[in-house]
Amino acid sequence: MTTLAPEIEGGVEVVRELNKQGWVVSIGHTRAGVEVLDQAFAAGGRHLTHFYNAMTGLHHRDVGVVGWALTNGEVTFDIIADGIHVNERPLEFACRAKGPEKVTLISDSVAPTGSGDGSFELWGEKITVENGRTQNERGSIAGSVITMLEAVNRMRGLGFSDDEVAMMASRNPARLLGIEKKKGSIATGKRADLVLIGEDGKPAAVMVGGEILQ
Repeated sequence: MTTLAPEIEGGVEVVRELNKQGWVVSIGHTRAGVEVLDQAFAAGGRHLTHFYNAMTGLHHRDVGVVGWALTNGEVTFDIIADGIHVNERPLEFACRAKGPEKVTLISDSVAPTGSGDGSFELWGEKITVENGRTQNERGSIAGSVITMLEAVNRMRGLGFSDDEVAMMASRNPARLLGIEKKKGSIATGKRADLVLIGEDGKPAAVMVGGEILQ
């Protein structure tokens, strides 16, 4: 899987060639107009990376990348469910507008995840983490420090059902990567890699390859 901006020189042709080679091509870090986005879609680019972030937003006179994705029923996207990259209200709006069956949750986590607040060396620069928010030396967000469990619990807290959250956290990413016949949901013949989450939002049991580890 790879992400690219289709408006770069030869971008649509790259999407087409990678798609032929079996790559999952995702559109991201882009300011492409609707015409180019439509061309990229026709070439096989039908998914968007970290929705809302690093792309043009929706305006009532300019559909932008966000509006294009929300109004194209065949486009899917992943979204950073940390409450920082995307405020909870637009997070919920995007997921309900698109439909949970076409949304994949991601963490966008970087190396300091789980280490708490502090200063870290990453990508050759200083990254600070304070109250769960990352920041590089230029003052920009530098990835996330949430886990997928935190993303799942945030979506549960926004009122999405357990079935919808499981779809966004597990089935949809497996389908996106083309491995849904083996992973992503509970069914006969699929690998049993499971996390059972209790009502308190904490893991109650973990199963890997059908073996209970916790």
